[in-house]
Amino acid sequence: MTDTPIKREKLYNLILTELREGNMTAHELAVQLKKQGHLVYGARQEVAPRLTELEQKGKVCVCGRVYDIDTGKNVHLYGLIYE
Repeated sequence: MTDTPIKREKLYNLILTELREGNMTAHELAVQLKKQGHLVYGARQEVAPRLTELEQKGKVCVCGRVYDIDTGKNVHLYGLIYE
């Protein structure tokens, strides 16, 4: 994979597809998308802005907070909003 940013709409679709499997944190999403070869670094910062945008569009919501063992912090748990 080249070291170029992924297109915003494609990343939206990838995030929504992953969230169909279940609720996830931004960090978990980034790691999963990195494993699939979609992200360069697999860092939370690669998906967090898109999650905020999807939340503003009414596609995802913060459905709780969980303790992330990898980061040692309480973080948002994101899920899909079904219409």
